[in-house]
Amino acid sequence: MSGSIPEVPTVVLDALMPNAQRLVINRRGSTVWEVFGPRGRYAVKVGCPIEATADWPAQPWTALAPAREGAVLHRPGFDEIAYGEWEQGTWNGSR
Repeated sequence: MSGSIPEVPTVVLDALMPNAQRLVINRRGSTVWEVFGPRGRYAVKVGCPIEATADWPAQPWTALAPAREGAVLHRPGFDEIAYGEWEQGTWNGSR
């Protein structure tokens, strides 16, 4: 995973059915896209574990952060939140 930008996970594509997407940021275990589809515009955040480098220790928790954030946003009644797991971590999408 190191140095590569992940594709939008298949589970996200299945949930949100985007017809266009734009990479917003890819930084140390967190990648964000703006996606557009029949249900509107979403910000999608994907988490991946961070591998150790000479400058940084490994951070496996970054893979879990997006689903936790999605659950927290959903709790007060924000209904336009989708979140779940993918093969390397978790994701959320919000409108």
